[in-house]
Amino acid sequence: MPKKVLNTQTTISRIDGNVDIFTFFEEGDRSLSIFLCEEVKNVGGISFLEGELGVTYNNFNTVRFFINSRGEFIATGNEASNFSIDGSGNLIYEEL
Repeated sequence: MPKKVLNTQTTISRIDGNVDIFTFFEEGDRSLSIFLCEEVKNVGGISFLEGELGVTYNNFNTVRFFINSRGEFIATGNEASNFSIDGSGNLIYEEL
């Protein structure tokens, strides 16, 4: 079963004493982003509060991503078991 590291990029910025952290993956028409909001904002029609951890994604048709109440990154759906995070913090996709 081939494993693929999904290469993510992270930007960290400081705005008026607030820290903004944005991690994202883009490949073709698929994208996934995980972020810490520095202010109240609307991303893709979803409202996020200041300090809230958010996730958005596009074109992952058989899996749903979300952040649970403990701040854990969760994948559910038919392909959820294909995703993992390794000991180095890499997001891994394993083709079954």
